[in-house]
Amino acid sequence: MKTSLTDSSRQSLSSDGQGSRFILALGSNAGQEEAMATALCLLSRHLDVAGRTEAVWTEPVEGATGRFLNCLVSGRTAMGLPELTALTKAIEQQCGRTPGEVAAGLVRMDIDIMEYGGTRLHAADWERTYIKQLMREI
Repeated sequence: MKTSLTDSSRQSLSSDGQGSRFILALGSNAGQEEAMATALCLLSRHLDVAGRTEAVWTEPVEGATGRFLNCLVSGRTAMGLPELTALTKAIEQQCGRTPGEVAAGLVRMDIDIMEYGGTRLHAADWERTYIKQLMREI
């Protein structure tokens, strides 16, 4: 399913508030503040965001360059995991992410689905100090 960011409709939850809980990790090492603001705005247009942590600066890992600005976002969604994944990838692109820049170590926006419906994803990322720190805020 291709996700259109021009569609202003949100994946609303049913009236009883059911849906799958999600936690997203956002990070950027290029145009950090602008990319973070854009991503947060786009996420809030398409998802029912319940919480957001402060943004923290971290050192690069895995071949990236420059300091990263990171935060976590949580909420509930009626989207399935494939739809949520498509949405996050579309938002990364809207923030200016390109394969060429990523190959060069520049990441305008990276959005990882850390948890979906009670299942933790990206196991290694859960061990990162900043993720542990930010999880106390969710």
